[in-house]
Amino acid sequence: MSEVEKEVITFFKEKRIISESDNINTIINKPDYLADEAYFLMESFFEKFKVEKGYLDIDKYFNPLPKLDLKYFINLLRFKRIVNNQKPVITLYHLIKVAEKREWFDPV
Repeated sequence: MSEVEKEVITFFKEKRIISESDNINTIINKPDYLADEAYFLMESFFEKFKVEKGYLDIDKYFNPLPKLDLKYFINLLRFKRIVNNQKPVITLYHLIKVAEKREWFDPV
């Protein structure tokens, strides 16, 4: 295991995004991890690992905050989640590669 890989794993464990039982195939952008939270997480990731190239479209990979309308509250009462599960996946492995290159690139 490379030093960068250890540092990335430690970073996401400290942020409580992954646990001890997770591995490099763990999905980071789970449907319930919303874009506003993800923005700050990824900003601190980019800062720590000096990622200065590329552009991460947060909305492409993370769900927005739900609209607080009548439909939202009805679904909340029915215990339904309103999230899009069709977002492209970002794995821990991908973020290790981003940290190694110091450049954001879209997962394949």
